Amino acid sequence: MARETIVEIAMTYLPDIGGGETHLRDLIEYISRFYKTVVITMKPYQANRGNPPIMEIAKRITVIRSPDL
Repeated sequence: MARETIVEIAMTYLPDIGGGETHLRDLIEYISRFYKTVVITMKPYQANRGNPPIMEIAKRITVIRSPDL
């Protein structure tokens, strides 16, 4: 059976900190046990969070940050 890819589109994601970001992190970690997962988000709101890369790949999770959203 072929594995599917789940795409999650979110306004914020880590390294921003908050309830929504924490919940989404937990959800993505759970889903990635069964499916390849892609998170499409924008760059962090907080300037002091540094400048994370536009694309991060870790295990079965890919995070794509759009600098223009």
